[in-house]
Amino acid sequence: MLDTERIVDARWAMDAKSSYTATIQVEANERTGLLMDISQVLASMNISIITMNAKTDKNNDIVWTLLTFDVVSAGQLDNIIKSMRKIRGVTRAYRINV
Repeated sequence: MLDTERIVDARWAMDAKSSYTATIQVEANERTGLLMDISQVLASMNISIITMNAKTDKNNDIVWTLLTFDVVSAGQLDNIIKSMRKIRGVTRAYRINV
């Protein structure tokens, strides 16, 4: 039996901006200014970096950069990854699970 006095009208808040943490890896050819370019892409999208860790293989001039930041949607994350791939020298950019 349905108790109509206990029914509550509920709606999703359409303007609520919940976010989740994402981590991506960017692989690139080592060059001066690479980390600055990566940071500028995120800054231009109003994304604050939570963590950034870069490691260089001096023998092959390759840099692996691990970045963690908050995003509000999968679409925003896709746009970030696409933008990273456009940076000069970047060979791969993809999401990882940590």
